Amino acid sequence: MQHTTLCSVCIATYHRPHLLARLLDSLLQQQLDPGTTLEIIVVDNDAQQSAKAVVEGIDQPRFPIVYAVEPRKNISHARNKCVQLARGEYILFIDDDETAGKTWVASMLDAVKTHEADGVFGRVISDFHDETPEWMKSVYLFNIPTLQTGSPARYFTVGNCLVKASLLKTEDGPFDKAYGIMGGEDMHLFSRLRQQGKHFIYCYEGWVAEFVPPERTRVDWILKRAYRTGNLFGRRSIELADNRLMMRGKILATGVVKMFGCLLLTALHLPNKEKRWHWFFKTAANSGLAVSVFNVKIAGY
Repeated sequence: MQHTTLCSVCIATYHRPHLLARLLDSLLQQQLDPGTTLEIIVVDNDAQQSAKAVVEGIDQPRFPIVYAVEPRKNISHARNKCVQLARGEYILFIDDDETAGKTWVASMLDAVKTHEADGVFGRVISDFHDETPEWMKSVYLFNIPTLQTGSPARYFTVGNCLVKASLLKTEDGPFDKAYGIMGGEDMHLFSRLRQQGKHFIYCYEGWVAEFVPPERTRVDWILKRAYRTGNLFGRRSIELADNRLMMRGKILATGVVKMFGCLLLTALHLPNKEKRWHWFFKTAANSGLAVSVFNVKIAGY
């Protein structure tokens, strides 16, 4: 008898019922290979249960949908509850503001099996709102590179990933609650696992589209995001380093040198709007990196 592979699609949601409905619709249309089936886990991080009506409004879903509430406002708590509820051999994470391509699950599952990996990270394509300025669509924060399928993964986001459930079920959490308000809990988790020798790869074919609303295409939002990203990178690097004092010195020197270098490049590219803002956003990221050595934390959730 053919072995059936159960995959658990985990969604942590917060105050985005309309986007969640789009996501669930895309999941129910997945084109699966024979012997593969899904369950969908929705954990509502809103104590008022704003997502409940969306889940209950789906008439005769193709796959079972489990709805649960995590009232503590912390994305790590919500993701951890997803993992606890998941029964599948593999766990797929996707965000509530995304939609999945019809072969998303099949492509990710094929990649993890073909390359004998512990986890797979797919492409996240930005789906901009109609009034997004053209120059802003090229901002590096909206264009995280994904290399060809099988390439070693270096950037980890649960906005699009598949991982062996056994890897997470043996972790205590597995997402660190300390990062649950600031964000970066995904990079922290998978960076730890990579240090333990786990093998993670990219899957170019396994894409999802992330809706970018108007408020995220404002310069002030992008500056804050860049600053927070640099800050989280620095704090995570210090925490996971064998010699934290040496790492603090390295990060401070790197952050300061790159910050002033990017500021200079900003000035040199003043006539070019796209390049000017590119380097100014990089300036913000490196300033966040530099201050991370002083344990500065930025809330993001």
